[in-house]
Amino acid sequence: MIFLSSSAQRWPHLGTTGLFPLLRAEPGLIQVGGSAALIALANAPSADASLLAAIMGALPARPDPDLDPGIAVLAVRHTEQRLVADEAPSNQAALHAALAWRLSNAGRYEEPLTRWERTVEILRVLAGDDPAFRPRLAHAIAGQASALTDLGRHVAALEISEEAVALRRELVRADCGPHLQHLGESLNNHSNVLSDLHRHEEAMAAAREAVEIYEELATLSPAALTALAVTLSTAGNRYSDLGRHAEALAHHERSLSIRCDQLGKHAAGDHDTALSLANLAVALRPDGQRTWWSRGRTATAAGTGHLRRFPHALPAQEARHERRSVGASAGVRAAIHRARAEHRPPAAHRPPLRRRALPPIADRILTRLDQALSDSLARQLIRRRRS
Repeated sequence: MIFLSSSAQRWPHLGTTGLFPLLRAEPGLIQVGGSAALIALANAPSADASLLAAIMGALPARPDPDLDPGIAVLAVRHTEQRLVADEAPSNQAALHAALAWRLSNAGRYEEPLTRWERTVEILRVLAGDDPAFRPRLAHAIAGQASALTDLGRHVAALEISEEAVALRRELVRADCGPHLQHLGESLNNHSNVLSDLHRHEEAMAAAREAVEIYEELATLSPAALTALAVTLSTAGNRYSDLGRHAEALAHHERSLSIRCDQLGKHAAGDHDTALSLANLAVALRPDGQRTWWSRGRTATAAGTGHLRRFPHALPAQEARHERRSVGASAGVRAAIHRARAEHRPPAAHRPPLRRRALPPIADRILTRLDQALSDSLARQLIRRRRS
């Protein structure tokens, strides 16, 4: 597929007579070639708007570390074509928002902010004339706050994030049902923004409210469990910020328990499980309690195994924990650095990792992971740690 896509880029007639008819019939086939094939196709001059639209519609709806760089390149060309062809403000706002999300997934953090700002600009006008656009405006404002956070502009992000929370509170008061989950999402993100500015008590309050919302929603629908795991992990980080380590540990373990339950059902959740394990490693930092530190090493080892499979997540995770104290982030930095090493050619004389016996709780965690995972690499990691 990479060869065919590259050939179509260099010799346009090969695309129109060979590859493109195949992709029109089976647009998902392009994924076989990964990002390289997607980038080559995006740069093929004879690939028209209808073909790109069909391929974009067949791409994963969740972030995918293998495809996201190529999807971003393809999405830029597809969006520019659509913006020219469709001048309806509502559709233009949707196109800018979709592209911002794809660019962010690919780690191109400078570009999403401009797209979110344009989306907000359009939707403010539309919402002023028709309140039905207010939920979309709230979503766009939340996206703008996230883009500012990704760029390290925390003060600016706080102001925008406060607006997103306020608008979603208004929507919940008007009609709780469809908007409560989005309020929980905004509160969770707002907690992270406040934490970045070291306003830990306010961040804790926002995280607690988000957990309460998703606990209520989880009693009504299992679909809310994924978001509950996220908010529990966020609350755990907030407790760590305040030095309340026992409560932090309880929240991270509960979050990880939910992740493990879901892992066997949705393989795409593996990346989130890796981050939950990394957060657990931070909670189990060395604070004078030898048992916790031993468990922290175990969580770090398991987190390394998952992070190794998602190298695109390493820079963001490393940056996130660099903002915390040296002691608090030592465990997760070790996991990240070891995962990075696994993605580089092995050093000629790297010393072997020492093997230690696992305490009971760590053994239970790894047992659940071993039962849920089918990935052979993760299984090898778990068995090696036990041997």
